[in-house]
Amino acid sequence: MTGPDRSRVGVDATPLATGHAIRGIGRYVGGILDAAGTAEPDWARTKLGLLLLKGQAAPIDAAVWRTRRSSIRPQDLDPVVSSVADRIALRGRRPYAWHHTDPTNPWSPLPAERTIVTVYDLIPFREPTVMARIRPTDASPISAISDSSARPPGSSRSPGPQPRT
Repeated sequence: MTGPDRSRVGVDATPLATGHAIRGIGRYVGGILDAAGTAEPDWARTKLGLLLLKGQAAPIDAAVWRTRRSSIRPQDLDPVVSSVADRIALRGRRPYAWHHTDPTNPWSPLPAERTIVTVYDLIPFREPTVMARIRPTDASPISAISDSSARPPGSSRSPGPQPRT
């Protein structure tokens, strides 16, 4: 197994092949990839890598890793199946950093200090069972676009580590 490609950021783009493609996380992932591919196509081609499902078309010109998801009971088995399949897909060509787009999946294919997890809406803050599934870590700081967006709704303080704004 080779070391990480220090020039590449991997993005889990598998939500673009699910029912979430037009809303929620799929819309978010599609938007960031479209923006990167439009504004900086050379950067996207040389610095991004996309994790895609078998048969899924790449939305932009970038390196691709192919993975799989559970065909039976995905709501229950995908966290386990994807944790193994994604690591296998990246084997030998791991990116340096990883944009983990499913905050309910507790296992990133890279160590926590090299993983960015996006909580793209307020569902985890409003539904305790969803929030409980998100793996807490002291190694990763919270990044937010503002101090107020880093706070839970109705709170005057930010959660956990100080957010980077």
